[in-house]
Amino acid sequence: ERGLLCALALSREQFVTPGHALVLRLVRLSAEATAPHVEPALLAQKPLLDRHGNAPVYVAQNLLEQLAARFEFSASDDEFQAYRKCLRPRSLDENAPRPLVGRAIELLQFKAVIEATQECQDGHVVYVRGMAGIGKTRLVSEFLEM
Repeated sequence: ERGLLCALALSREQFVTPGHALVLRLVRLSAEATAPHVEPALLAQKPLLDRHGNAPVYVAQNLLEQLAARFEFSASDDEFQAYRKCLRPRSLDENAPRPLVGRAIELLQFKAVIEATQECQDGHVVYVRGMAGIGKTRLVSEFLEM
């Protein structure tokens, strides 16, 4: 989600060469690195009829399911079927609940401390710290709701 928001911001602020597009896809690096796919490079270099305004942002099909609730996408492109153009973020209620992603380990650690406290009848203090905006409040709120 953040990657797509960043790509849309880059497009909006015109940090993309006129006539080119941005491509967003998930790549896992491994020891057996393979050659990069040609299709994304072709898509990003595809000459656009509109050389003015915001650069289009294309998203890989395998990311659409995760992003469809927060963004609107165009219909499938016949030439590049593996990608869909992101049209805009959906206007959602800021207070609408969103799933907590990537914090399973931290939630399990919180749960273990609580279980140990209950089992041993011994108090514990949990100190949550981190950089601003990393999600400390959201993590603690999610734990309280469990």
